Amino acid sequence: MLFKVKAFKSPSIYSPEKLYSLNVLQGMNEQELPLKDEMLDNFVFCQAVREAEGVHIAHNLQLSSASVRYRMKIGGQIIGFKQVTKLYVLRDGAAKALNESPDVSDSVQNLILQHASIDTFLKHYLDRNINVDIQNIYRGLEPQKALMRFACSMSRSTPGAPGS
Repeated sequence: MLFKVKAFKSPSIYSPEKLYSLNVLQGMNEQELPLKDEMLDNFVFCQAVREAEGVHIAHNLQLSSASVRYRMKIGGQIIGFKQVTKLYVLRDGAAKALNESPDVSDSVQNLILQHASIDTFLKHYLDRNINVDIQNIYRGLEPQKALMRFACSMSRSTPGAPGS
């Protein structure tokens, strides 16, 4: 959304590809990405306002959480997700990806998710459905990780769902 409204001060950051190609400057521990001054008081998730001359985006009016939830639910239906799409589903997916990454330690995961300990993840986020290829692991074969991720993901489309 920030790319759509051309929010970054740097004119060279105009797409996600450009953003991901940035490097941290030599001797620095961070790479700042300042927004244009006129964007600082605007909401990214803002309201659309209907007026006599049509509909316009009101960047100074925050979109309500109920509106975000409704739009996520409808978006999930259009995509064909089996489960209702909710904000915490995104957080849950991010938490799962962090936990499965060999590059993220428990302490870094806790910091990112703002958890006091890994116990919070284990209690509230760890999927109770087994999503590993137990059969191949037991047989000493290479697990079919991509197949298992696909079979256990929400991103499968549902025939007959809106948008399919």
